Amino acid sequence: MGNIIIVSGVNKAVFDVMGTTYPESKIGEHTAYFGNHAAAYLEHASAEALAAAQKIREQVERKYGITLASDEMLAGFVLGNLLNKNWAPDIMELSGEVSAYGYRTGGIKREVFPDAERMFQHLARKGIDAFLYSTGGRKALEEMFRTAEDGGVGRLIADYFDTQVVGDKKKPESYENLWRNILRLGSPREMVFVSDRTDEVRPALEAGVQAVFRHNGTEEERPQGANYPIITTLDELAISRLSRD
Repeated sequence: MGNIIIVSGVNKAVFDVMGTTYPESKIGEHTAYFGNHAAAYLEHASAEALAAAQKIREQVERKYGITLASDEMLAGFVLGNLLNKNWAPDIMELSGEVSAYGYRTGGIKREVFPDAERMFQHLARKGIDAFLYSTGGRKALEEMFRTAEDGGVGRLIADYFDTQVVGDKKKPESYENLWRNILRLGSPREMVFVSDRTDEVRPALEAGVQAVFRHNGTEEERPQGANYPIITTLDELAISRLSRD
């Protein structure tokens, strides 16, 4: 473990998911599950999933003049987008619905990082609300953190946000929307955001929030001369609450 990074004056702590609080490898697992189960799932899908599917069909018809007449065709189109990392909101909404079904039925297993569980417990003791902000759909997030023999760490999460609600994670205005309009904080410094992506940490900083980069060694090189704190594990991060005294 490295030196402890202290972030103070915080009321709300927001965390990225894949690579920060959940293994990056789960992206591939979610994609594979979608490829194997999406068409069958659509036969008994939720209203939200059917609405997302209809939007995708309409967009494809309008843009390409192609009719995705069967569930198999639709699933194949969405799978191709997932494999190419085209994570448009409706694509991720439908993918998230299928992943949520996988978690509920045991087809996908929960795998929260142990240090993330410890961090959420630490924040609960401090009276600081913890939130998750992801490209994936909200329903999948809820199931990812709730599905477990012990009830999951979902009880420690105040709320779940996706890009459909907040905005693109690579744009400063999304983080301003988050602290100002959604979390209703008095100052951006009352929020800390933690991610394993520098292209998410930098726009968060531009929006004025406190931001921390988790370098997990999976994709990015450790930044040199960065103007933000860098950790390798969440155990290296101590977050303290804003005092109103």
